[in-house]
Amino acid sequence: MATSRKKVITSDEEALALLEKALQEQGNPNSVLQLEGWPTVSIKLKGANYDGTITAGTAQALIDYQKAVEHAYLQLVATGSKKLTLQEKRQLVVTAKVEKGSTLLTIDLNEALTQIATQLIGKMSPNEITIIVLGLGAIAGASVVAKAFVKERSERLTKDAELQGRLALSKEETKRLEVVTQAMKQQPRLTLAKEEFDDARDGVLRSSADADSVELDGVVLTGQQATTMARQPRTKSEDAQLNGVYIITGVTWPSEVEVFLDLRSVDGNGEFKASLSTESLLQRDKDLIAKAEWDRTPLYLSINAKKLRGEVVSAAVVGFDWEKLRARPIPRRRR
Repeated sequence: MATSRKKVITSDEEALALLEKALQEQGNPNSVLQLEGWPTVSIKLKGANYDGTITAGTAQALIDYQKAVEHAYLQLVATGSKKLTLQEKRQLVVTAKVEKGSTLLTIDLNEALTQIATQLIGKMSPNEITIIVLGLGAIAGASVVAKAFVKERSERLTKDAELQGRLALSKEETKRLEVVTQAMKQQPRLTLAKEEFDDARDGVLRSSADADSVELDGVVLTGQQATTMARQPRTKSEDAQLNGVYIITGVTWPSEVEVFLDLRSVDGNGEFKASLSTESLLQRDKDLIAKAEWDRTPLYLSINAKKLRGEVVSAAVVGFDWEKLRARPIPRRRR
C-alpha cells in the first residue's frame, strides 16, 4: 500500500522546483503538501509618513490582497458560489505584520493557501492539487512574479534605462517564470487569480506616491517610479461567447460534479479547457462524453468564457449537443 509523505515547502525555490515536477507528472503522487512560512509578500516603505505605520492607501493595498485570495478561492474551490460564507471568510483571513525602522509589512498567505489546499482534497488528484496550490502561491508571493510584473510596467510606461537594466531577468529567473506560465496554461483559472494579484501589486504602486522608496518582494523603486507605473488603467478580463463546433481532445474528472474538457474549435476559436457541470447527468451521459472524446465527434457547444488580452482564461460549457450524442449507440461494457 502506498503511503503519503509530507513535502515541506518553505521558499520560492522549493515551490517552483516541485511545481515543475508536478507539471511533468514526475512528483510523488502520494505526497502531501505542507507549507511553512511560504508564501509571503514583503513591502518596505521609506519616507516621512512611514515609521512602523501605514497610510490609508497602504491599508487598501492589503485589502486588495485579501480580495485576491477570496476570489481565488471562489474560482478554484467554491466554483458554484458567488460569495463566501462567513466561515470561509474567517478561514481565508490574510494577516500582515508591520515592523518599525521605516515600515516593513509582511503579508502572510500561508494559512489561506493551506485552507485552499485542504478544501481541494477529494476534488482533484494530488498532482492537480500540487499544481493549483503551488501555482497560486507563486502567483501571489514569488519574488520573480513581482519582478516580472514591475518589469512589464517599466517597459511599457517609463523610459528609465537604469531601472529596466535592474529589472532584467536572469536565466534562472526566466526559467522559474516559465514554470509559472506553464501552470497557468494547464490550469487556466490560475490566470484569473494572477490578474487579481496583479491588481493588488498595482495597489502597492498606487499607494507609494508619498514614499521616498518602496520595495516590493525585493524590487526597489522610488515613490515617483512606482506611481508612474501605476497610472494606466488596469487590464480586466472580458466576458465572451465562444459558441461553436468543437472536438473534445481530452477529459479530466476533478470531482463528481464537474468535468474539464480539452476543446479544439472547428470554427476558429482555438484550443482551451472548459468546465462542464455534471450534477444532473446520468452515468450514460458521462459515458457519452468519454465516447465523444474517443471518436473525436464534432459537437456544437454553447460556452461562456472570459478572455484576457485575447486569451481564454476561463470557460464553462452551458449548452451541450446531447441529442447528437444520444443518437449514437454506446458499446456495451464487457463483464
